[in-house]
Amino acid sequence: MRADRLIAELMLLQTRKKVSAAQMAQEMEVSQRTIYRDMLALNTAGIPIYAENGSNGGYQLVDGYRTQLTGFSKAELQALFAMNIPAILGELGMDAEGKTALRKLQASLSQRQNEEGNFMAQRFLYDPTPWAKTSSQSPQRSLLEGLQQAIWANQMVEIDVAHWYRPEKIVMQIAPYALILKTNHWYLAYYRQGSYRILNLTEIVKVQSLDRTFLRESGFNLQTFWTEWANIQQAQTQHFEVTILLRQKAKSAFMSLQQKNIKSISKQPDSWHIVVCAFHNLEEARSSLLQWGGAIQILEPEPLRLNMIDYAQQFLKTNT
Repeated sequence: MRADRLIAELMLLQTRKKVSAAQMAQEMEVSQRTIYRDMLALNTAGIPIYAENGSNGGYQLVDGYRTQLTGFSKAELQALFAMNIPAILGELGMDAEGKTALRKLQASLSQRQNEEGNFMAQRFLYDPTPWAKTSSQSPQRSLLEGLQQAIWANQMVEIDVAHWYRPEKIVMQIAPYALILKTNHWYLAYYRQGSYRILNLTEIVKVQSLDRTFLRESGFNLQTFWTEWANIQQAQTQHFEVTILLRQKAKSAFMSLQQKNIKSISKQPDSWHIVVCAFHNLEEARSSLLQWGGAIQILEPEPLRLNMIDYAQQFLKTNT
């Protein structure tokens, strides 16, 4: 569904008392079936559209919404301006003319209403591009609702985090900035200890609001920050680099079995070799390296080392 067409249809309903599906389809140059879907989508989004049957029937807005755009409520403005997120525009195929129309629409609104649109765009982002070869797990609804309320109110929260590579939970106080939905993966953008960070919501097990607020940095741009972070993560996912110490006696076997993963190898003076390997992800690295036991030492990354230690401890616990 094209966002520029939805906006044009909404503007048409604003300027006319009643428009039939056939008339709207002709002006939009689409089928009547498409108009039916568009009207349903606008109505589901909270725009008060209703249809009248019969020869003189058609679609129209309830009284009070036909006169001017200032009739939009705060929630409707936030939903409308969510379309201005670049990732959504690209996914919906909005062309240059559609973007120009959206800018004109934004210019026609009052300063307060424009502030509502920017408020939404800096607190929620939808990224339709999927991660490569990852599974998803939905966060608890109560966590999403609690974080959303805190983000809207600029309220500090305390969260309990359970990283998959650490056995113990971490408790920290953060300033929640925004929620990001990347296809079916939810993320939290937050500020802590002088830097902006991203956390997968499936790693959050508890959220507690605190009795104090925070002041958002005026220069923070959610779309820019997320794009940079996601690009780094994508590169790391495709090229998960591991540095190990390899015993001399295991060198030949290791080079034979892991040849496709080895990027570089350098001999050390004490019968060890520093080896840099590249894997697709952490899971692949773990399954490949566990078999080498005491012949290797993981130097980095730290999450892999901790994960392999946890696996070894679980094995000892169930087999001793």
